[in-house]
Amino acid sequence: MQTKLAQKFLFVVVVGILSLGLAGCGDDKYVEGLNPALTTFNAALVPFNAQVDKLNQDNSLLADETWQSDTKSALSGLDKAGKAFASLPEAPERLKTVDGLVKKVAFETNTVVTLYTQLIDNQDMSQLDAANAHVTTMTDLIGQINDAIAEANQ
Repeated sequence: MQTKLAQKFLFVVVVGILSLGLAGCGDDKYVEGLNPALTTFNAALVPFNAQVDKLNQDNSLLADETWQSDTKSALSGLDKAGKAFASLPEAPERLKTVDGLVKKVAFETNTVVTLYTQLIDNQDMSQLDAANAHVTTMTDLIGQINDAIAEANQ
C-alpha cells in the first residue's frame, strides 16, 4: 500500500505545477477558473492523503470515530474541489483537451469520495483497493493534463 500513497503524494505536487503552467496560457475565463480550482484541489488532497496514510498504517482506525469524522471532512473538501472542475466555464479551443481531462478528474474524484465514504459507512477495508485504484487513475489523468497544457502552450 505504500506505493499507492507515494503516487497520491506525487499527485499533489503535479497539481501545483499545473496551476503555474496554466498562468502562461492567457487571460480567459476558463484559465481564471481552472487555476483556483487546481489550487483548491491540491489543498483538498493534503488532508485526504493524511487520513488515508493513517488508515494504511493502522487499519483499526476505520472504527475510530475521530478518524471517521476527520476523513469525512477531508472527503467533503475533495468533493467540493472535484465539483469545481465539473463546473468550469467553456474551455477555449486550445484547451479543449485539457478540459476533457479535467472533467475526467472530476468524475474520478466523485468516485473516490463515494468509495471512501462507503468504506467508512460499511466498515469494509476490502473497498480500499478499489478506492485507491481510482486515486491512481486521477494521478494518471493529471500527467495527461500536464502534457496537454504543454502542448497548448506551444
